[in-house]
Formats: sequence, C-alpha cells, structure tokens
Amino acid sequence: MEILALEWELLVLRFARNEIHQPHAERNLRVRVRAARGRRIGTAYATSSADLEKIAREAAELARFAPEIPHFSSFAPPASHPQIPPPSEESLSVTPERMSERVEAVISKAEERGLFASGALEFWKLRRLVANTEGLRAEDTRTIFEFRTVMSSEEGGSGYAQAISSDFEELDVEGAAEKALEKASASKSPSDLPPGEYEVILEEQAVSELLDFVGLGFGAKEYQEGRSFLCGRIGERVFGGNINIWDDATDP
Repeated sequence: MEILALEWELLVLRFARNEIHQPHAERNLRVRVRAARGRRIGTAYATSSADLEKIAREAAELARFAPEIPHFSSFAPPASHPQIPPPSEESLSVTPERMSERVEAVISKAEERGLFASGALEFWKLRRLVANTEGLRAEDTRTIFEFRTVMSSEEGGSGYAQAISSDFEELDVEGAAEKALEKASASKSPSDLPPGEYEVILEEQAVSELLDFVGLGFGAKEYQEGRSFLCGRIGERVFGGNINIWDDATDP
C-alpha cells in the first residue's frame, strides 16, 4: 500500500486597472491511497486525514476488480534521494501585507507612465509526503512565488511579463513589471500588417506553455501504455539539435 499526501496553502493578490481588488486565501489537503493485489492496483482519494482508514479499505477493495498492469511489480523501495534545500523562514512567513507592498509599487510605476496594471501575485506553500509498505518514507516542504502582469494603455498597447521564484526576496517583481511596461509603451497605437508569412520569436512563457503539452509524452506511464510520441523512438532524434529538454526535481 502507498500513501501520497499533499497539503497546500495559497495566498493570492489579484489587481486590475491599478487597484488590488481580490485578495484570496485557502488551505487544502489531498490524500491518495493506492493498494496493490498482485499486479492490480486500486486507488482512492480523501481530503481529510480522518478518512485514511476508509479510503485504504476502498482502495484495497477496488484493487480486486482493477485490470492487471503488466509492468507493475511493487511500489518503490526505500532509496536515497537528493535533498531539496528547505525554504527560508522569511519565505515561509510572508504576509498579505508584504505582498501588497510589492504590488502597490508596481501599480505606482504604471500610474507614473499613464498605464494600467493588472495581474496577480501568488504565494504557494506546499508540503508533500509519500510512504508505503515497502518501507519508503519521504517528505519535503517548498514555497513558490509567482508574479504576472499585463500593462495596458488607452491607445491599445499592452505588454505581458511574469516572474517565478522559490524565494520571496529573489522574486523579480520589479524586473517583470518594467518589462511589461516597456512592451506596453512600445506597442501603443498599433497598425495593421498585411496578411503574409512572418518570422516569430517566442518568449520563454510561450515556449513553456508549449512544453506543458509536449511533456505529456515524456512520462513513464504514457510510454508503458503506448500513448507517448516516444514509443518506438528511443535513441532517435525527435527535436532539433539546438534543443535540450530535461526534468530535474531538485532544480531550485
């Protein structure tokens, strides 16, 4: 049997047209239990630790009727794994007031240039734990801060930018705001272009959006079930030689 628990707290400050208009806070817990009977796995979920015994029984019962998974042998055994540095105390204790100060500074920059700032500043505090009957025990806590904004003008120009960091003090809110401001100022009073072929250079955010979809084919489960675009292509080049993609859970 395996238990995976994810607890998260979320603080969000949304702003529009130079005004903070929607502060939001929530706290959630999600627990997944998987029970194995031979090569059959049953899965059940709960949103409270009080329901653990109930969903463990549900998962065990569901495993009786689940189809066999040919590649499954057992849950993961104990193993050493890279330790992710814990968040700083300053990042763990960020308050809505501190977040508001940084958003207000962005709004002031927009007002100075006669532009409107909209967007959000988010603070995620995540705690994850996994344990199973093979003896595996692992957990970690991390913080994620994300700032995104759209600057716009009455003349029709707009600019988007975002910043993300695991550390609140290192979150480059000011840099992202300045980038969006420059785009909005440069794109005021846009003119039409005739239909045709144009070379387009995508920014990092657009590329990451595309990779979200491409990434669906990299998972072991998709590969084992024959749903990956990499099936039958291991060892074959599938992207240009100037592209490298890797997955590193320990990347700060």
